[in-house]
Parts: sequence; C-alpha cells; structure tokens
Amino acid sequence: MTKRIIAMLAALLMLLPLAVGCKKKEDVQGETTVTTTDGGSSGEKVTSRYDPNSDVLDTLPTTKYGGKEFSIKVAENHYYQFDAEKINGDLANDTLYNWINKIEKRYDVDVAVYKGAGWTAYNSEINAEITAGVDIKNLYGSMAFMAYSGILNGMYKNWYGMGDNIDLNTERWDKEVNDGVTYNGALYGLTGSLGISKMQYTMATFYDVERLDNLGYSTSVLCKMVDDNEWTFENFSRIVKDIYEDLDNSQTISDGDLFGYVSASGNSLDIWFPAFDISITSRDNANKITPTLYTDSNVEILTKLCNFYHNNQGVRIFDITKTSESALFAKGQAAMVSARFYSAFDEFSQMGSDAYGILPLPKLDAGQEHYVSKLNDQYTLWCVAKTLPESENDFTAHITDALCAESSTTVYYQFYDIILKSRYSKDGNTARMVDIVMDYVSFDTAIMFGEYLDGYPYMIRKLIQNNSTDIASEYNGKAESIKQKLQTVYDCYQ
Repeated sequence: MTKRIIAMLAALLMLLPLAVGCKKKEDVQGETTVTTTDGGSSGEKVTSRYDPNSDVLDTLPTTKYGGKEFSIKVAENHYYQFDAEKINGDLANDTLYNWINKIEKRYDVDVAVYKGAGWTAYNSEINAEITAGVDIKNLYGSMAFMAYSGILNGMYKNWYGMGDNIDLNTERWDKEVNDGVTYNGALYGLTGSLGISKMQYTMATFYDVERLDNLGYSTSVLCKMVDDNEWTFENFSRIVKDIYEDLDNSQTISDGDLFGYVSASGNSLDIWFPAFDISITSRDNANKITPTLYTDSNVEILTKLCNFYHNNQGVRIFDITKTSESALFAKGQAAMVSARFYSAFDEFSQMGSDAYGILPLPKLDAGQEHYVSKLNDQYTLWCVAKTLPESENDFTAHITDALCAESSTTVYYQFYDIILKSRYSKDGNTARMVDIVMDYVSFDTAIMFGEYLDGYPYMIRKLIQNNSTDIASEYNGKAESIKQKLQTVYDCYQ
C-alpha cells in the first residue's frame, strides 16, 4: 500500500500543470494567486503556509549531534509518511526524502524510521517493546484510537515534561486537539503536522461540481453560503433531499441508484456531533471526566439526524462491508459525501480536478461560531516511551520539533497546498475552503479511549443506523461502567 500511495501522489503532482491548467505567481509575502492558462483568473489570493524566503528551522536550537541516530517507529500502515529512500524524480517521494535529509544535515543526525506491525497488532508490539525497555525508540507513532492501551498502562512520558527544546504552543502542534486530551498538565499523545496523516484523516464535505451546478448550486454559491454562515445542516439537508435518480432502472429505490448524500462507514456517521461542536465529555474541578452524551438537546439532534437519514429519498446508508461512501461518490452515485481528505489521494484521484469541490462539514445552525472538522481516529499520534532515558529528553524533543516544523512548511506545502489547494481546486474559493476545514478539528477524549469506554463515542453511529433516538436505552446500561472508566482515564493523567 505504501508504495502505491507514494506513486499515486507523485503522479498527481506531475499532472498538476496539465490537469489544473494554471500557474502560480508568488508575491513578496510568499502568497500565490492561481491564474488559469485561458487568461481567466479566480481573483482569489491563495495563501500558503510555506514562505520560500524564510526557514522555520532558524527559530529552533542549533545543536548538532555528531551523527547520532534519531529513531522513530510507526505502524506498517503509517510508514508511507517516511517511505522515501532516495531521490527518484517523483515529487511526492522527493518531498519526503528532502524533508528527512534536511533535518539530518542541519543537526548532524541519522533519522531512522522502523516499521512495526499493522493495525491493532502494532500497539501490542510497542507496548511489549517499551515494557521490556530494550531498543527503545526516540519517538513512537501510535494510531490515535489505539493509544489508550499505552496511556492506561503508563507507557508514555508527559510531553509537557520534555523540556524547552519543543514549543507546543506553535501552530504546527495542534493546540486545540492537544489541550482537549491534556489533564493535570499531562499530555501523553501529541497531535501536529509531523507527517501528513493529520491532514489525510481530517473529514470534509465533497460535492459533485457539475451535478450541483445544474441544480443552481455552483461552487461560488456554495462557498458564499460558507462565508455568510449559511452552510448549516438545515440548508445542507434541503440541497440533498430531492437529489435522486433511478440509475439502475430497477423502478424502485435501490443501492444502484444516485442519491444526494450517502453514508456507509462509521467514519461518516460519526461526524455530526463534532461538526455541531458538541462534546460528549466534559471536565470539571472535581477530578473527573464526565460523560455528556445523554441530554435532551442531544436527543433532539439525534432525532434530526435519524429523520435526515431515514425519511428522505435523497439520502441512503449503505452496507460498509460492500462499499464505502468514497467509492460511491467516485462512481457517480452521490452528489455529496463526508469523507477523509485521504480519499482525494485515493478513490477520487481519477475523477479529475474539475469533477468535485470541497466544503467544510455543515454547522448545526448559524449560531455556531466555527465550522468544525472531525479528525478521524486513525491518524498518527506521537508518543515518547516512559523507559526512554531522561538523558535523551532534550535530543528527542529537539528533533521531534524540528521534524514537525519542517513538515508543517515544506512537506505540507507539497501535499496540502499543491495537491489539495491547487491540484484539486477549480479556483481560489475551493482552496480557501480547504483552509477552513483544517482550521478547527475536533478530537474528543472519548474518541481516543473509545474501545476501552465500551464503544461510548460510537453510540450515535449505532443509533442512526438503527433509526433509533433512544439514547437512554443505549447508554444507561453502560453508564456506570463508562463513568468509572472515565475516572480511570483521568487518574492516568497524574
């Protein structure tokens, strides 16, 4: 899978001039304006996080380490973020290679990345490795939804105790997400722009440009709705509810038809409470984390969601064992879907840059302050083993921060700005929407500990699938267990 992804990204990058038909013109601030080759211009200035006239590493310590190894271990399915052994002419590969090479030369280190087992076996593997205290790596990448096992078992160090060589208040480290999983000043799993998984696992709304345009919802109209605070669940529902075509000519509604909006995976059913800026846990001063899913207002919202999915010709839930919302969208069976940005690199890669646009997830209503994106729980969370010697802290913190700093500029410039904001953008409007998607991402504590918490964060998904608004029956039987386990989670953060 890793080689396939790198090759695919490289191919997309090389197709950029032909597929997009645009050139980028830098101004003195390092911003870009997209101008089409037919003489037209989007008129939108596309601001990049990458400034070619400055080097973010100039703001970090300058210590050199005499060729010392900086070791990283990641799951097999996350290894692609580092999988570039040499320059080979592929832009994606070369971007990754140059990123690591620059850090190695600047700090005289040898960045060595080790591939672990895949998926759930990986966490068992690193837990055993850390417990044994043998061949401990400087940095461990954990899949976010599996990190709980290491945290509960006291496997990791507190990032806020790692010294002054890492600045966790910078934009490259996602303060919003990190603050949400910090208790008593302790943070065991760090989220940021080190590697590209956070970007790839952020959820957004993808829409069929031609189909929506034919219904009077052009890209400019949809983006204006976002700008005017009108991209709400009500307006989104109104757009998709009547989009339906009997594609398979079965004379009945079936899985072979076209729908306005589809969901299949738990990922797309899990987006709504985060998108509506509703947390399912809260913290207080009584040394506990409190579950907050079962409220009257949440029952009302669940009622809206069930009505949306089950009393609407234009909306359908598919069996995830047979297909996915991304596959259906790529086949032309959905006008809109909620999917990870990863889909832009995978299922949607053959659709062409003009085929679809990108929007944030809808707000609950106009009173909501921000558009909030669901961060899918399979992204890479960064941890330091408790058994790493204290003498390694400064070195580990320094190179970790340097890798993130460089990744947040040059690597994200290639993968985020070029591929998402230009390769997949008809104009500056869509590029701007991508920025809005990435500005506010949500990752509740309960998501990280979801499996341990008896599936607590997945209850809404299950209720929607079953067309049930009875949160009480789903929650009450597990309420005491969930409360006790949340207290256990809190007690780990000491």
